[in-house]
Amino acid sequence: MIEYRGRKERKRTGMKPGIIHILSAAGTLIFLLYWGVRSGKGMKDASAFQRGSQQASVLLVIGAVLGTMIGGAATIGTAQMAFTNGLSALWFSIGSAVGCLFLVVVGIPFRQSGWISVPALIKHEYGEKLGVLSTTLTALGMLINIAAQMVAAAALLGSLFHLPVYWSVILCILSMSAYVLFGGLRGAGILGMLKTVFLYVALIISSIIIFRQAGADRLFRNAIEAGMGIFHRGIGIDVGAALGAVLGFGTTQAYFQSIISAKDDKTARKALYFSAILLPPVGIFSTQIGLYMKSIYPNLPPGHAFSTFVLEHFPAVPAGMTIALLFFALLGTGSGMALGLSTNLTHDLYLSYFKRSEKEGNTLAVNRFMLLLSLILGGVLTLLSGQTSILAWGFLSLGLRGMVLFAPVIGALFFRGKYTAGRMALAATLPLTVYLVCKMFFALAFDPVFIGLGLSITLLLLPTNQKIRRSTRE
Repeated sequence: MIEYRGRKERKRTGMKPGIIHILSAAGTLIFLLYWGVRSGKGMKDASAFQRGSQQASVLLVIGAVLGTMIGGAATIGTAQMAFTNGLSALWFSIGSAVGCLFLVVVGIPFRQSGWISVPALIKHEYGEKLGVLSTTLTALGMLINIAAQMVAAAALLGSLFHLPVYWSVILCILSMSAYVLFGGLRGAGILGMLKTVFLYVALIISSIIIFRQAGADRLFRNAIEAGMGIFHRGIGIDVGAALGAVLGFGTTQAYFQSIISAKDDKTARKALYFSAILLPPVGIFSTQIGLYMKSIYPNLPPGHAFSTFVLEHFPAVPAGMTIALLFFALLGTGSGMALGLSTNLTHDLYLSYFKRSEKEGNTLAVNRFMLLLSLILGGVLTLLSGQTSILAWGFLSLGLRGMVLFAPVIGALFFRGKYTAGRMALAATLPLTVYLVCKMFFALAFDPVFIGLGLSITLLLLPTNQKIRRSTRE
């Protein structure tokens, strides 16, 4: 157990939210959701819904990126892992930050390509079958991420208000729909910015409280002395999980859409650099909370570490606001994934097979329907999942997406016309298959993302014939 020298273990106060907590949380949620719906007024066509008018400033792009990245895994999940695995929890925020830098490498060329979705790029380069295959395979990973946010929300609402899981899931679906359904990417950017600012304030206050009561340096030092350092789960597991996060973030539709929404390449690039700087503190602050709660309440359910800290150390009104912000963080990530998935399903499945829908209004209606369908499927997956570690879901979702898309995206962006559709189909399925088989049936001393990435790189480096064909967009 991590503990402070000279500090006695506390007894839990058993504090539960009162009417002031509930009113404060409800008021904060209503305020944020109001701005989301308000920002979507005048959204008349599918392009604006998906691209956000392509006039977003640096702040709005940062809001869209961080609003999706800073969700249940970055906050509640990180505190949960810090409670059980110490400083290993930092690897998610490290992977997120490096993922933003990787997005600079692949996201800007994607923006310049003119495509609105990753499967559309793949379809153009390798044919329609591979585009549909990539959409289908990555849909599962994105649904897992949506479900991860709902699992976190169910834990949060269940611990605070004793809501049954199915009611928590229904509330998540309704709230995520309101978050982005009427505002599209523009709504996600504005709300992401508001949420990020408020959440940072709450995390900084939490860090100050912990520093005054325990000393952040002492927390980290005691964790290391207790054998719960940054490689607590093993170098291969922890670094591999971060690598999977980098690949997943760097190939995910939701973040490409945030980049597309920027008014120019320079704006998108600056937003990604700032996002990379802003992400690690979220992981550090959340890790502090997990370590601190472990030291004073070693028998606390790990998933309750963050919410219990807020209830016991914040006054009622700020506590209610912070709980609402935590819930909103989950909504931001879940709805951002749903927006990306709905874009893929609309453009790369529906419009591919039902081309009669030519009107923008029809496409917008289909896109919104697909978004709602994505949230419902994520809710069903949540109900079927049972109790699961939030970060475990997050890392699995990111690794799965990275295994499918890394080689096809790199090939389509930087080596156009060099690879056959057959080779890229193998590059999309073989790494994924090996990754999942190793995850399910083998207890390896390292994350199987290393094997999957090795296979992807090998298939990219194997000799090819001369340029097979010229892209029609050259």
